[in-house]
Amino acid sequence: MQRIYKFILLCCLVAIAGCGGGNDGSGGLNGAVTVVGTQTASNFSSDVTFRITYTNPLRSDMIGVPINFTVYVDGTIIDHQATNFNNSGILTVTYNIGKDVTERVVRCIANSANLVGSDSLTIAAFGTLNVTPPVQTFTDSELAGSIKTYNISGGSGSYIASSNNPDLVSVIVSGTSVIATRGSDNTAAGTVVITVTDTVTGVSVQVQAIVVAAPPG
Repeated sequence: MQRIYKFILLCCLVAIAGCGGGNDGSGGLNGAVTVVGTQTASNFSSDVTFRITYTNPLRSDMIGVPINFTVYVDGTIIDHQATNFNNSGILTVTYNIGKDVTERVVRCIANSANLVGSDSLTIAAFGTLNVTPPVQTFTDSELAGSIKTYNISGGSGSYIASSNNPDLVSVIVSGTSVIATRGSDNTAAGTVVITVTDTVTGVSVQVQAIVVAAPPG
């Protein structure tokens, strides 16, 4: 009987000793995998960090525990890795995600064998670019050199503007305004398309300037 007890005790000691060693993932893993995301946002991008942690109350050494993780932005995979934890059981990954005119969702799913953890972050949209009014008219009495002003709102605060017919209507940007100036030919007429572009985001908005010809002198 004492031999049986000694054998059982020996088996228990071996099992406990095995819990402290490395794990190549060939067997089932105990414990839990957790994912916690944080973000530090600037105006037009956001640094997104996911902290992936493996915990096991029976282990003191996490070296060699396998971990797979996939990162998605708006449902599209931007990164996938298969690696191993170091002794801390913590893996930290950071991505710089550009903002858009709508919210973006960043998600990280991590698994180690049958253990799965995930977290999602929502990146707020940057301000949508607006230019008002959409249409302005130079009447037949508003001759060469007359000015119309369009107001810009949203976006980054850095803008450029162009005209598809600068001889008829030329444009410049002054702060958050587009200054449109009628050309020197008072007999010319037509519709001019003015394009305002946010130089940081590349987003563009178009407005129009209608020019009515002056009557013959």
